[in-house]
Amino acid sequence: VAVTWTNTGTVATVDLHYSTDDFATETPLSVWEDGVGWVDAINFNNTNTATWRIPDDISHTVKVRVKDYLDDDAYDISGELRIKGDITITAPILHEPPEENDPPWKIGQSYDITWGWIGTIDDVKVTYATKDGYFAGTVDVAKDSQIITGTGTFWLANISAGDEIGIGSTGPPSITKWYEIASVDTNTQITLTTYYKESDATGQSYCIAEWKPVEGDGVMSNTGAYPWTIPDEASPNAGVRIADVRAEEIQDVMAVSEKFHIIGYVK
Repeated sequence: VAVTWTNTGTVATVDLHYSTDDFATETPLSVWEDGVGWVDAINFNNTNTATWRIPDDISHTVKVRVKDYLDDDAYDISGELRIKGDITITAPILHEPPEENDPPWKIGQSYDITWGWIGTIDDVKVTYATKDGYFAGTVDVAKDSQIITGTGTFWLANISAGDEIGIGSTGPPSITKWYEIASVDTNTQITLTTYYKESDATGQSYCIAEWKPVEGDGVMSNTGAYPWTIPDEASPNAGVRIADVRAEEIQDVMAVSEKFHIIGYVK
């Protein structure tokens, strides 16, 4: 990632640090130096730009400071940044068009949910959805509001308190933030359990899902795999979600599978 800055007067070299606690502690940026490779940005040649290798230090309170190497009073600090990890689900996976290795998952049988990740993620929460609730439609919601309104009655036909709504797409894998529904108030309005933190959304597409833990509360050590015994919930619209349990603290780090089929069968 490029870090850029400007300076007034002659500044030959700079120090570049980042911090997650307003510089109570700090760490030098690892930056690229031509002909040398990755180096700590201490006494770094001032070219007004540096390529920063993002560290494995997941946080939503990251700030970067650029300081004149020879003058501790000549510096500037960036606004708050976020370093986040990533999760990728590798099974179940659905290809379009379906391939031979995309069979339905059968009720009562055990299949491995598998995933990969980037960054240190100690624990994850694994949930699934089978409700036919990946709806099309539009909704309106303002930032820092708990009220979402939709057009007409269709969008509320199958929604219940405890379901979750994602805004900005009709496809769950594209949703980066889910909000739990506290109550269904009227034919056009629902109330969330928390405040909507994204930008105002007017006429936005959405989807609804009832996410349930695969066992217990769904929280487990992040091993990259979970052997799941398929519940008795036949559905053509099943989905799996894997999320860093720290999501509320650091923004959401999660992945949602494509839809897959859960079917019954005769032995």
